[in-house]
Amino acid sequence: FILFTYGESLYRDNDLDIQISVGLTATQIAQSGSSVSYTNGGQSSRSYHGNMDGAGIAQLPGGGYAYLSNAEKSSGNGGVYGLYFNKDGEIIDYKALLTGTSRNCGGGMSPWNTWISCEEVGSGQCWQVEPDPNKPNHNSPKPTLLGGPSGGAYETVAVDNTNENKPIFFTTEDKSNGELRRFEADGNDWDALHVGGQTTYLQFLSGNRFQWTLNIEDGKSSAWNHYPNAEGIIYHNSTLYFVAKVTRTLFILDLNDMTYTSERTGSSWVGQGAFNSQP
Repeated sequence: FILFTYGESLYRDNDLDIQISVGLTATQIAQSGSSVSYTNGGQSSRSYHGNMDGAGIAQLPGGGYAYLSNAEKSSGNGGVYGLYFNKDGEIIDYKALLTGTSRNCGGGMSPWNTWISCEEVGSGQCWQVEPDPNKPNHNSPKPTLLGGPSGGAYETVAVDNTNENKPIFFTTEDKSNGELRRFEADGNDWDALHVGGQTTYLQFLSGNRFQWTLNIEDGKSSAWNHYPNAEGIIYHNSTLYFVAKVTRTLFILDLNDMTYTSERTGSSWVGQGAFNSQP
């Protein structure tokens, strides 16, 4: 494992006109508005999508993988697209996996290797997308229960899969009163995001404590007062980390003790760099 610190030992890649750390290399594999070139000499029938945003990597049978990328376009022109690689890292396919949605912003991978794509629009939903062409739901993306019946301007999803029979999904919403949602699923496969489960909402209490409440209005009020416009979120070792964009605050939730701490983004991170104090 090598830690690359921003601004340390940089060199310029003149072909791509970028600066990267010594020891790393970069290769351009696609460009918005142009067909994707396959390793066998062929090209994709569609141009690579624009307004690229959240993305994930899905492992596929046989050692290959798919790079799954959101398109944050409005008015039903968003979606999810897959760039497919074989086990040798060669590009073999590019195709649309979800179309007709709007402002697909962030998302997250599920424990069963599907991509969850979040629409950041008033009544948006979090869609489940199956990247594996051999799975039955590959051509049937579907809105999940993560966004609730009314939807919202959703951003990112994190998962606690400690209990594989009841994985827990955390979803942020980029609104001033966008409650952080916690969905406890009743299973560990495609259907777990579409049937059953229970949704609760993050509510901050006095003394740096928090709870998960069934009252969505309490969640909205807590977001308004403490964590407006939540964006990035990740789960690791019984700890949930997420960022409130407007206040530029990182919240760190201890899910065992039900207590939290916070800090201004960039205030103590190694490197800081060009995005210091940004969400």
